[in-house]
Amino acid sequence: MGVDEEYLGAYQWWASDVSSHLWLLANQLRDHEWEEAEEPIAARLADRVDLARQEWDKLKETESVDDFTAQCYVAEQAWADHAAGTAFTLRESLGLSTGRPITTEYQYPRGEHLL
Repeated sequence: MGVDEEYLGAYQWWASDVSSHLWLLANQLRDHEWEEAEEPIAARLADRVDLARQEWDKLKETESVDDFTAQCYVAEQAWADHAAGTAFTLRESLGLSTGRPITTEYQYPRGEHLL
C-alpha cells in the first residue's frame, strides 16, 4: 500500500471508518436471531471480527507512513486470519455461496473519468 505523508490523516480516517463498520458487523452478528446450528458459528465470527477490529483501531494512532503501512498489513492479515474462514463456515451453513466471483476486466466500465 502506497501512502503519501500528506494523506496520512485521510488514511487514518478511513481506518477508523473500517473499524466502525467492523464494530457494527460484530454487533449485528450478536443481535441477530440465528438458528441453533448457526448461532455458535455467528458468535465465533463476531468475536473474530472484534479481534480484527482491534488491529484496525491501531491504525488511527500511527504516527508515520511507515508505521501505518506496517499496521495496515497486520490489520488486513487479522481479518484473513480471524474472520474470513469463519465467515465462509457461516455462509456454508446458511446455504449461501462461498465461491469468489469470477471477474474480468471487461465486466467493469473503464475510462479516464473513472480513474
